[in-house]
Amino acid sequence: MYRPLVLALVGLLMAVAGCSALIPSPQIGRWELQTVAGVKAVFPATLVFTNLDVSIDTGCNTGAAAYTLDGSKLTLQDAAFTATDCGGGALTTQDGAFRAMTTGANASFSGEFLTLDMGNGQPVLVLKRGAGS
Repeated sequence: MYRPLVLALVGLLMAVAGCSALIPSPQIGRWELQTVAGVKAVFPATLVFTNLDVSIDTGCNTGAAAYTLDGSKLTLQDAAFTATDCGGGALTTQDGAFRAMTTGANASFSGEFLTLDMGNGQPVLVLKRGAGS
């Protein structure tokens, strides 16, 4: 009498466990730069996260890295960037802020926004989820 109920419950639990693998991680997708150190970004820049790596476009240089996200700690591994001279000013500052992430950053997801800081709680990069992500 209980056997069909137990089998149904086990099947339901297995289905739910299988579905959890289909729920995307919050970082997956395209993120578009909004501000750098509290100042509105003047140059378009993006982060594009997949399950395994992140593509980086600083607005001046491009790069890629494997990454881990452990709680709120974002760590990039083996980051590689192009080495174009950004010409100084805001673009160089923006490029440097993205490169600083390679040492590790705290990531905070709130609605459509991703905020990255270097561990001091002061936002360095604020990005908004891109269309279609």
